Amino acid sequence: MVLDWFSGPVWSGFSCLARDGAVVAGGARDVFASRFAALLGDSGLQAKQVVRRVNARHPQGASWSVTAGGLSAWKTGRNLPSEANQDAFFRVVRLLTEHARSRAVRGHAVGELLDDVPWTRVLEQARAAPLPDASQRAEIVLYLRPLID
Repeated sequence: MVLDWFSGPVWSGFSCLARDGAVVAGGARDVFASRFAALLGDSGLQAKQVVRRVNARHPQGASWSVTAGGLSAWKTGRNLPSEANQDAFFRVVRLLTEHARSRAVRGHAVGELLDDVPWTRVLEQARAAPLPDASQRAEIVLYLRPLID
């Protein structure tokens, strides 16, 4: 399935994302994971490169760090960035968007995925969404695996 970030609703398994970014039908975590996985892929960076680059710019006194496991958990929707590591998340997003822009990726609109404001909305919606039960999580992982890998 091709995820169309430009027009119409975007179906990603269990959810539909309207053109304005609002989640039409449940699965906000799925939307978050799909978008993060797409941005990571479009950046051309490997998880270890992202970890190294973001942590190299770690502000003195900050209590967060970025790990490859954390990126993987965000990519699959297994975990979401907490309020405590939200700064780290947005540093990751900024790094990924810089690289995606420099590669002239055409997979998503600059005004949407390559801007902090929509990412804030998607993250808030994902945090507010109920966790799927174990059977739904297994279905989500099976559905997303080809899109993520």
